[in-house]
Amino acid sequence: MKLIIQIPCLNEAETLSIALGDLPKSIPGIDTIEVLIIDDGSRDKTVEVARANGVHHVVGFRQNQGLARAFMLGLPNDVLQAARVDGASEWKTFVRVVLPMSRSAVITIAVFAFLNGWGDFIFALTLLSGATFEPLTLSVYSYIGEFQQSLGQAMALCVFGLLPAAMLLIAAQRYIAAGLTVGSVKG
Repeated sequence: MKLIIQIPCLNEAETLSIALGDLPKSIPGIDTIEVLIIDDGSRDKTVEVARANGVHHVVGFRQNQGLARAFMLGLPNDVLQAARVDGASEWKTFVRVVLPMSRSAVITIAVFAFLNGWGDFIFALTLLSGATFEPLTLSVYSYIGEFQQSLGQAMALCVFGLLPAAMLLIAAQRYIAAGLTVGSVKG
């Protein structure tokens, strides 16, 4: 069995080597342990530090930064300053003011990240070849072969794979609509 440890990183060059050094090198019952760094758009030497420490996989995932940045630039500065005048610390301002105001953007980014991972085929095919457990996208692929095709079973599996994503989108549709438009108009 193979274990892949995922570590999301954003400008973690100073602390990444410490975290990698604390990871277990072997675990009973696990044949291989690999490390996957998910670089969320680091501007420092996070990727270089990861490669120097023997990280097996580095994936760049910068898709959601534009949406979050557009939203954060659209937050009214007066509200943040009012919280500071009232004596709120930076952390308290973030938790009590910024997070409630950014609920739509956070939910939109979370849904997009889930859907990106849920439907990812190439990433799963690359890392999980020969694994006992595989994501739904790879399971569908196993029904379509060179000499035999079970399209009915493959389509039934696709419907089951579609249900969680569809339910998530239905539940979060009003937040997604608000989250996509919130940073688009300034004024």
